[in-house]
Amino acid sequence: MNSKNPTGSVRIERYFDRDREAIFSIGDFAAFFAAYDAHARLWRHDQSPLTQVMMHQALAGCALYLSCRPVDETSAFTININKPATNLFFTGSASEYRVTGRPWTKDVKDQGINRLYVQTQRLQGADSTSVIDVEGLDVLLMLEEYCRRSDQAPARFFDLEDNRFLMVVSLPKEDRLWLGGIDRETALKGIESLALLDQKEFWFQCGCDPKRLAQALKQMYAGRLEELFQGDEVLNAECPRCGRGWQIRRDLFQSGS
Repeated sequence: MNSKNPTGSVRIERYFDRDREAIFSIGDFAAFFAAYDAHARLWRHDQSPLTQVMMHQALAGCALYLSCRPVDETSAFTININKPATNLFFTGSASEYRVTGRPWTKDVKDQGINRLYVQTQRLQGADSTSVIDVEGLDVLLMLEEYCRRSDQAPARFFDLEDNRFLMVVSLPKEDRLWLGGIDRETALKGIESLALLDQKEFWFQCGCDPKRLAQALKQMYAGRLEELFQGDEVLNAECPRCGRGWQIRRDLFQSGS
């Protein structure tokens, strides 16, 4: 597969196993992770080496997951980790091919257990919310647990090292016993005999801008704009999805933009 993309995206290749009724999705996330890491440094995310590893797993898992979801779906994941006290947020769109996210390590509520929250929205269908308790610090295993317990398509996620990640997702007629028993070597070998189904390119990109952030703040501070601006004409605000900082002018609120 074509592994390097200097623009900050990942090309996910999908292979269909007709005998097993399963889809294999694989990608080299080196350029994608480089874009995320540069973003995290620029906006001074609180990121330890452990948090960085977990965010890499989260972003890769999200992109692989969305590569096999309906094209009108948007999914948002929040993982509340007890020790070390950390929140991981990551989200993406299957139609816009964008994935973003950020960690929090300050003022994190201790719930005494690790918990995963997933919100899914579709243009054609009802929204859904899932909450499950999870264990450990391996985000890929947490995503597997979500797919097994709350999703209609169980999946396995594998870190292949060298920034490559692989997902094997089952279709309705797939042998679930086989899926549960595979390891990364078996999964990789399985791809060798399969023809390429398609390719999808996902970007580390939020899509936030001053107008969108102003609209969200306008709803949160309805009737209390003076409390928000405190006499200033420009407000420094941070995107809750990716952590990017924006300067928002007062006239964006007054104009109704």
